[in-house]
Amino acid sequence: MSNDPNIMMQILQFAVEDPVIQSSKNMQRMATSAEKKDWIANSQIDGQWNASMLQVTKNMVLDGKSDEAIHAVTDDLTTAGYTVQQTRNQVQKMIDGAREKFGGKMPRNTANVFAMLTQDERWSQVFALDELHNRCMIIAKPPFQTGDPKYFKPRAVSDNDYTHVLMWIERHWGNVKKQVVIDAVNAACDEQRISPERHYLEGLQSCDYNTDCFF
Repeated sequence: MSNDPNIMMQILQFAVEDPVIQSSKNMQRMATSAEKKDWIANSQIDGQWNASMLQVTKNMVLDGKSDEAIHAVTDDLTTAGYTVQQTRNQVQKMIDGAREKFGGKMPRNTANVFAMLTQDERWSQVFALDELHNRCMIIAKPPFQTGDPKYFKPRAVSDNDYTHVLMWIERHWGNVKKQVVIDAVNAACDEQRISPERHYLEGLQSCDYNTDCFF
């Protein structure tokens, strides 16, 4: 997060004043026919099925797809001589392994969820506190939201956002209490504060010791 007050103001100028945030439309992109054809072709090559399934599974887990959504794709990749159920059994192991790697066996408590929100590259730039209006903000596109990040407009955190964070963690890590998510999100916001006035004053203080400052 930049300490430049001008950059801070640019971030805040798109902030939504109305705390009521409309739920985003569910626009999760499903695999296209072309992608399925590629996966099918790769999976049929001798010795490539396991590698292909691992890649497909990993990508879909990272994309937030449910187990059933993943199976709906990989069922079609069942090779000759195997049943769909055998494919499901193998793919489920891959799904479980991909999800476990996210948070491992760490307890899903406030401290560990907070660490995820502030250290994981997918979340570390998402939350901030707008000191001017004393409100929690989402200042970058969160992993649970689809669309091009460059078109994302910062907005106030809504209760629906806590729910989406909760569901994302459940898909990628495991069950967690909503209050744990709320506390962790609020702490993550407090960790990254946006205060143009304070940063401006800090800039003035630094100039007392810097002869290169001009006004």
